[in-house]
Amino acid sequence: MKKMFLVMGLAVSFQLCADLTIADGKTSGYVIVIPDGADRTDTLNGMDLQKHLQTITGVKLPMLKESWPRRGKAVISVGATKMAKEKITFGPNAGLEEMVVKTVGKDLFLFGSSQIGTGFAVYEFLEKVCGCRWFDRFNRVIPKKPKLVIPELDIRRKPSFEYRAMHCSLGSWVQGDPSIGLSLKATHHRIANPVYGRPRAIHSFYNYCKDWPKNKLYLLAKGPNGRRQALRGNSGPNFCMTQPEAVQLFGKKLREFIAQDRKFCTKYKIPFPYLYNITQNDCTSYYCCCDKCQAIVKKHGQSGLLLYFINQVANDIAKDHPEILIQTAAYSFSLEPPKGIKAAPNVCVEIMHTIGNYYSPVEADDTVPFRDYITAWGKAASMIGIWDYWIFYWDTYPAPYHNVHQIKKDLSFYYRNRARTMRIESEAPDTASFFVLKAWLGYKLMDDLSQDDTKLIDEFMKGYYGPAAAEIKEFYNYMIERQKGQNTKIFIPVKMHYKTPDRVWLDAEFYRRAEDIFNRAEAKCAPGSMALKNVHRERIPVDLSLLNIYDKIKPAIARDVLAKRYYDNACEQVKLRKKPTVWPVELLRLRNEYEKFKRADEIAGLKKGPRPQWKIGPKWSTIRLEREMSGVPTGKKITAQGRYDKKNLYLRLTEKDFLGKLKEGQQPYQGDDWEIFFADEKKDQYLQLMIAPSGRFEVLHKKGAGQWIKIREIQVKSVVKGQDWTVDVTIPPAALPLKNIRYGNFVRGISQAGVAWSPTFSVSYGVPEFFGKLILE
Repeated sequence: MKKMFLVMGLAVSFQLCADLTIADGKTSGYVIVIPDGADRTDTLNGMDLQKHLQTITGVKLPMLKESWPRRGKAVISVGATKMAKEKITFGPNAGLEEMVVKTVGKDLFLFGSSQIGTGFAVYEFLEKVCGCRWFDRFNRVIPKKPKLVIPELDIRRKPSFEYRAMHCSLGSWVQGDPSIGLSLKATHHRIANPVYGRPRAIHSFYNYCKDWPKNKLYLLAKGPNGRRQALRGNSGPNFCMTQPEAVQLFGKKLREFIAQDRKFCTKYKIPFPYLYNITQNDCTSYYCCCDKCQAIVKKHGQSGLLLYFINQVANDIAKDHPEILIQTAAYSFSLEPPKGIKAAPNVCVEIMHTIGNYYSPVEADDTVPFRDYITAWGKAASMIGIWDYWIFYWDTYPAPYHNVHQIKKDLSFYYRNRARTMRIESEAPDTASFFVLKAWLGYKLMDDLSQDDTKLIDEFMKGYYGPAAAEIKEFYNYMIERQKGQNTKIFIPVKMHYKTPDRVWLDAEFYRRAEDIFNRAEAKCAPGSMALKNVHRERIPVDLSLLNIYDKIKPAIARDVLAKRYYDNACEQVKLRKKPTVWPVELLRLRNEYEKFKRADEIAGLKKGPRPQWKIGPKWSTIRLEREMSGVPTGKKITAQGRYDKKNLYLRLTEKDFLGKLKEGQQPYQGDDWEIFFADEKKDQYLQLMIAPSGRFEVLHKKGAGQWIKIREIQVKSVVKGQDWTVDVTIPPAALPLKNIRYGNFVRGISQAGVAWSPTFSVSYGVPEFFGKLILE
């Protein structure tokens, strides 16, 4: 009898070692056994196995509690049964996700160091032994094997990275196959995540500070202007990091979070989290500018100031909770490794990959010192994490590009330098090239880094694109060839946002070749098949980019024909992948895009034409917001009314019959909002007032880097009634940091869209060159 070992994804052929027959025809000598005290999770693990084995073999295996009679049948034990615990033990370093797939005699054991580990063991068996594949929520391969024979097994492993998270913006997608998270070994947005504790996994300083006494101003951060700055949320100023009292307050709050987590976990019988995030608020460029903090910055660097504070909190919490790890972030201005100071043993430093060349593996990138930063941080901390970016956020328009071929190289480099947590932003599920492949491959490799990425990619191509696999692989390789030697920053300065640099490979030859490849791919797929729909999805970023640079490329295909193909394919994907509740908004957005491309010449003329004017005097006057941001005429009923009495400017902003439900963002601009812009000189500075449905508002004074300010004289009242939204605003111009109001704009803001009085012809609202003229009489 041969015995098979599978450790860290070692590729093994099972066909030569068959000795256990799980099912043969319509019969089986096995039952599935779960613990006598099985809870919902134990039961679901058993039911998942039962369901899939029935699909594979046609036989529904009975599922029994361990103490129930089995009538002489062999056992597939799932979870912490008594027999499993007698035969399998886990060491103190097993963590929460170690799994065992083991045969003992004729019995099969699927067991984990926690219930999550058991779930992973179930899907390890189904995938590695039975041949199941889950590519995304809509594409899975469950083989038909009426006779299922397996070898003797002894598999024991845990994921390569302790925490694996991909932010993919799938909230509006339909659920699809619920097993996808476990099969990928995912731990974010998919299955219960036992790793992170409260309050949040990033930008958490504010959550620790928001309840501090209001009279202790010395705890607040000093800005460059020498003034203490009030906390304003997870985006905004931090606190003074050399105040001993701040360490005490953080320790107290952290203990509260730990106690809350343990009470919750005990109630629901789930593992305690062990990683607690304490990281800077977003959108800042310093911690504190007081003399004491700056003395430490001078000696150890900005990241040294961070470790100076975090180490004190970590040393304090270790007295009561030596098992807890504190995670902080080397991000933005604190990315550079510290000088002369190391992280405490119970501190994990998460490093943000915000610099470097997207088209180069990190280890081979000589354009910036990020590679050396990783190596240095790996020496300065006993454990690091990585926050990586597999997408550009500054694109004027979506375009075909990918980093799939270098994912394993980067993960391997990170792992060698002590990275054990991975978070990846890989957004744009509707338009990113090879979006599903990036997610699938990323999760597979973060789970088991020893796997061959070339084989995994080939497997995905065959399973996802079916008869068109060869053509899509040809396009995948062609993109790699055209991207070779290019250099584009992962992040670019804010002032350059929405000014996409030329991608030299997006030329006439690229689009000619892509047209040929996709035409051949579509011809190989059956009409209406999932493979054809997946090919259509991969064609979307190609067609969308060509529509955006159509006049530059001058392709053979007519603009309206290309626009219609893009529109049809994009609508198909919405109806396939997204919840019906979002269809009206999504399809309207696509209709506007289609109209924008069809009306390209008309909109170009509008862009060059005169800006609108609005005279506002003592009597109410009304304007209609007639166009989307792109310049396409809108079908929405949106108006602005105004009057001016020499002292105050009164505005009433109204939308009738809005679609869906208004979204209230954490910040006003992160959901539905109204945005009012004022400028005294088009190219000098402007004021941006953002109003949420609740009436909350914020004011940004955009001059240089920009500054959030409070203008107490502004009054706002928001009323949502049915599907109508009205906002009344009172603004005293004398209270504004502008000499006088000469230009402005009024925008009904929606994420990545919006309706404007004066269109900006981009996704950005604040474009002064397109502000209209305001005349206050």
